[in-house]
Amino acid sequence: MIKTIGFLILFLHILQRIFFNLYLWQLKEYRQDRYLEEFGRRKRIISPFSSLILNKWSFPKFTKKMILLLGLTLGLLGIMIVIFFDNLLEFILIFEILLPLFVALCVLIMQIPTVILKKYIFWRAELKRKSFKDLKVIGITGSFGKSSTKEFLFDILSLKFKVFKTEGNVNTEIGNAGAMLRGLKKEHQIFICELAAYKKGEIKSACKFVKPQIGILTGINQ
Repeated sequence: MIKTIGFLILFLHILQRIFFNLYLWQLKEYRQDRYLEEFGRRKRIISPFSSLILNKWSFPKFTKKMILLLGLTLGLLGIMIVIFFDNLLEFILIFEILLPLFVALCVLIMQIPTVILKKYIFWRAELKRKSFKDLKVIGITGSFGKSSTKEFLFDILSLKFKVFKTEGNVNTEIGNAGAMLRGLKKEHQIFICELAAYKKGEIKSACKFVKPQIGILTGINQ
């Protein structure tokens, strides 16, 4: 009985860490560079047995991608438990240490179809953008104030023009491409979007299909 309870506590502990790692990967937009940057700052990711059951659980947002990723992660974990069932305690202890690498591997596996799908979406967005010959596109970037500037511009320009803007804080390549495919219509005269970057070259990449004629730089911090 005590052994069963012990295994249950260890399993819940591992499950808690899996959810936390998936939450962090999603928070960092499944980007390896941003995740590794956070890796050095968060003890709960690195240290085994650092996130006890009594600590608060962190859950990712259950998007379609996250549901598939969670299914893959738990599925592979289940298979490994069956394989190493005779040495379950040793497996759990080793898995506890290697858990971030295991989750990272699952994310990498999921990224293969994700990258293919993204390229397809970018291609469709670029084709749609080319069909809007007279559309004026305003791209807003900077370290701060992008969303506020976008909302101000939208309210002002909407008094005279048919304006389309990205919603909320959408500022990634895939976010802008998706917004264009879903909401941009022939009657729109102006499209206002935010462009964010975490490293050199990402603004240029986004501009390939957004193609802004007007750029606004709100400001740059360190």
